[in-house]
Amino acid sequence: DDVEDLGRTYRARIAQRAGIGSLGETANASYIVDADLENVWWLGAAAAALGDDLRAVIVRRDARATAFSCYKTAFPPASGRMWTDDPEDLGGRLKAIRALEDHWLATLPETSLKVVSYEKLIGDPEAVLNELFEWLGVDSDCAACRRPNATAAAFTSAGAIALRAPAFHLSGLEGWARYEPFLE
Repeated sequence: DDVEDLGRTYRARIAQRAGIGSLGETANASYIVDADLENVWWLGAAAAALGDDLRAVIVRRDARATAFSCYKTAFPPASGRMWTDDPEDLGGRLKAIRALEDHWLATLPETSLKVVSYEKLIGDPEAVLNELFEWLGVDSDCAACRRPNATAAAFTSAGAIALRAPAFHLSGLEGWARYEPFLE
């Protein structure tokens, strides 16, 4: 019963952030993407609360690139992401996240969880998105899905500015490399 309450609370919170009455009740919001950095910690509860409705995508990126991206992002103190400010905390947190992702991949059904390579997504977005849309059961003609920068949808994450920009370029994938001599 507590897990069902958690599921209802999560759905209501996401619907409120998306500006709709509840998940899927409007033609403009059939799908909601919750790209919060901390979602991996909640996958077990989400699976229990959402059951067969859970569709989670883990976007895996080169660990060095992920660390660099987190480290250079100025998260507000209220976000609880101060672990991104200290290289040791950041490394430990990213290792824990990867281990937890591996745990969920080993325990949740394939219908609930899918891994996408960030580098492949940036390098060949059409192929990766087509595969992902098929897995999700999303209309592959969804313009907002293919070009989030062109939609009026609300973005509330640290990546909101990046989502409004045109697609990433491969040249930005190795920004961490200039700092490699300082990495352990």
